[in-house]
Amino acid sequence: MQKAEIEALIRLIDDEDEGIYQHVRSQLLKQGPEAYDILQEHALRSENELQHERLKEIVGQLHLGNIKEAFQTWIETNPHDLLQGFYLISKYRFPELTKEPIVGYIDKIKLDIWLRLNYKFSPLDNVRIINEVFFGKYRFHGDQKDQDAPDNCYINQVIESRKGSPIALSIIYSIIAQRLYLPIFGVNLPDHFILAYKDDTDLKENESFNTEGNIPYNLPGEVLFYVNAFNGGAIFSKFNIDRFLKQSGLPNDEKYFEPCSNPQIILKVMGQLIESYGRRNNHLRKKELEELRDFVQGLIE
Repeated sequence: MQKAEIEALIRLIDDEDEGIYQHVRSQLLKQGPEAYDILQEHALRSENELQHERLKEIVGQLHLGNIKEAFQTWIETNPHDLLQGFYLISKYRFPELTKEPIVGYIDKIKLDIWLRLNYKFSPLDNVRIINEVFFGKYRFHGDQKDQDAPDNCYINQVIESRKGSPIALSIIYSIIAQRLYLPIFGVNLPDHFILAYKDDTDLKENESFNTEGNIPYNLPGEVLFYVNAFNGGAIFSKFNIDRFLKQSGLPNDEKYFEPCSNPQIILKVMGQLIESYGRRNNHLRKKELEELRDFVQGLIE
């Protein structure tokens, strides 16, 4: 469809006849990315309230479709790249967001840690070095006042404010660690999220380990200890998880002790955002994220 044809449809978008509007909406949605920029431009400069609201809704649906396609590509090609999955969640909320500045910032932290690391040190010593840089020099910390605020789950916002939710801080921490070839992965505890440091004895001999530092979560080896990124990188053991589960009346299930996959981590982020927007009565965001979550869930089942 030519630009002139798209603009002709836009002129009909505020028609009071619901049937005409639904037809116009359907035709515009069929155009996909081809119509996105044109619709976005008209939405930004429209002074007609009805036209503006309808254009904004269509632009949102087109954007959601683009994000779905990006998630499908991620899951089908490189789900070990946790940064990409986490970036896409932020891209959903901030359509103009680009990945390069985020990667650059992550690599800056990585370099600062790498300059202090010694791979002959013990895993505990290396985690303490990460903590010194991540929580000390860069001042990342858990948001104790408004933990479930939506901005605490978007990587660009967490980087800017240096504060986040348990899962957001854990994701960034593990991304940096894996880029340093340290096998640290997310563990999905009920109502919380922690990190596990796995035995890296056979890491370099594992064929699935790649040069970009995206390590498979199911890497062979036992969990040596756990890290709480929301609490300044506090280190603890399986015993502490046992006690937490008993106090919470939860079963002693293996999934609460072992790393989970990156798509599962991203689904948990989406779930937390859905709850957060629900509590804030942001029904549009809640509905869109539910649709996105169900789409991603369907890809991994």
